[in-house]
Amino acid sequence: MDLTGLVPGSVPPFGRPILDLDLYVDASIRANDHVAFNAGSLTDSVIMTAEAYLDLVDAPIFDFARDD
Repeated sequence: MDLTGLVPGSVPPFGRPILDLDLYVDASIRANDHVAFNAGSLTDSVIMTAEAYLDLVDAPIFDFARDD
């Protein structure tokens, strides 16, 4: 809430220029056809292709998620 002005769970997965935060994307996103996320709301979601999401964000993509 202090960093974004949004309640936890409603922060969209975007960095600059939308939010003044660094954004990193795990390479496993490419295994998904679509991604879904909240964008300022706890009750409404945005669904888009993973390809479209990656086209929108300017973030480094690398392996950092755990498989277990």
